[in-house]
Amino acid sequence: MTYVSEFTLKLTVSPGDSGIYNLNLAPEGRKLKLKRTQVYFPVGTEGELEIAIKYGNATIIPDSGVLTGDDMTYTSLKEFEFDSGSPLKIYYNNTNATYSKTCYLAFTFEVV
Repeated sequence: MTYVSEFTLKLTVSPGDSGIYNLNLAPEGRKLKLKRTQVYFPVGTEGELEIAIKYGNATIIPDSGVLTGDDMTYTSLKEFEFDSGSPLKIYYNNTNATYSKTCYLAFTFEVV
């Protein structure tokens, strides 16, 4: 039996802020396989919020650079397996120095 789990996150980034958000989702002693990732940038984001999904220092999504957008959804079916204790990381950077920017992320995982 395959156990599939979904995780959603609303990420609001303060003006001019950047950093890393750790996703500690794998059950202790288990591995997770990332099956699907969606990043939605609502109207008003204006391409000023940069997002990348990382594992360690390597960028997993997108293949290079960062995701940005305005009223658009980026969907990836790229699969990636990782261990408990080694979280996926969401890199974020709000290039707007005046307004907070928000995006919504949805992840589908399979416990392996």
